[in-house]
Amino acid sequence: MVNEDDYILDIVMAPQNQDGVEKSIDDYSIFKDVKKSGTPYLDNNIPRTAKKNTEYENPSLDIQKIRHEYKCKIRDWKWASRWKNNILQNIIKDDCLDSEWAAMNIKKGDIGNIYKSHIAVPITFMDHAIKHKLDKRLADVLQLKNEGRSILGFICVDHPMTYYFEDKEADSYDNIDINVMYLFADMISLIFIISLMYKEGSDTYVTYKAI
Repeated sequence: MVNEDDYILDIVMAPQNQDGVEKSIDDYSIFKDVKKSGTPYLDNNIPRTAKKNTEYENPSLDIQKIRHEYKCKIRDWKWASRWKNNILQNIIKDDCLDSEWAAMNIKKGDIGNIYKSHIAVPITFMDHAIKHKLDKRLADVLQLKNEGRSILGFICVDHPMTYYFEDKEADSYDNIDINVMYLFADMISLIFIISLMYKEGSDTYVTYKAI
């Protein structure tokens, strides 16, 4: 969930990834790009992106170390990764973790943060919905900004292998993974609304909070 200062508050995460630390949207390429475009973000080969894209940002990774020391693996190329994912997944019983890549992580030994592909979709309201469909009180409670869209939060999924997600364009209606995540985003947005309405939209709650 995103607060009024554009910091991300983790609501639901894998237990090993919960550190209780707020993350600034602008510190992460994945979130900054979604915020700017309002469309999903997909990166199926993070090691390659971190090495070649000079504008890439991810505080979880030691970017300079990656660019100077890490060597991308042949097994992470698209054809090799697809072959391993689709054909050998029932034969190879290892956990697919790359020890050299793990060493590039800021939190050494944090297995939960060792990922090579990730995808994110926004939980968002469009400006036309604010103006024409939402009750003004609800719009005030949600603190929706008049910027064409207002992002309440993100759904982000990652995986330790490259090319784990469908590789069609992230803003394509043909990308099945994106479509599934949008279904979850719609359901979660309802939970956000109900929670905020019974909290920030409640005079009793606001009065008690001020005491």
